[in-house]
Amino acid sequence: ENKMMNQEQQIIARRFQTMRNECTQYSRNIAEQEQSKNEHRLVINAIKDLEPSRRCYRLVGNVLVERTVGEVLPAVQKNMDDIDTLIQKLQEILKEKEKEMIDYKIKHRIQIMGEDENKEESSSADTSKSESTSSTSSSQSQSQGPSVLV
Repeated sequence: ENKMMNQEQQIIARRFQTMRNECTQYSRNIAEQEQSKNEHRLVINAIKDLEPSRRCYRLVGNVLVERTVGEVLPAVQKNMDDIDTLIQKLQEILKEKEKEMIDYKIKHRIQIMGEDENKEESSSADTSKSESTSSTSSSQSQSQGPSVLV
């Protein structure tokens, strides 16, 4: 029975870690898209005041093509708008994934190593909050099964 409980805890911990990794990947992707958006903004600011007929070069895939500022500026602006839309969608997905992860953590009473010390430090500033939280936590731990340490 103890072995089976340990296997269940390992499965729960692995699933939680997978959820955390997904959130990290979304966060990284958002950061990369933000960087790309900033690069597009720099290009737009550099060429927006130039003559529309002026020669301009644009990297399309791995090929450098010659165009005019009048042709490139709208395309770069559209790309930046598309990136902005993508960032918004990724942020929505990340919020959903984080909520799922928090719900999973609460449901399975997952404790992250090192997290308790941080909670104690932050709650020591507000002792009344700390007292009410600890009484709630102790009653929950008595009514539910063992927690999973990650």
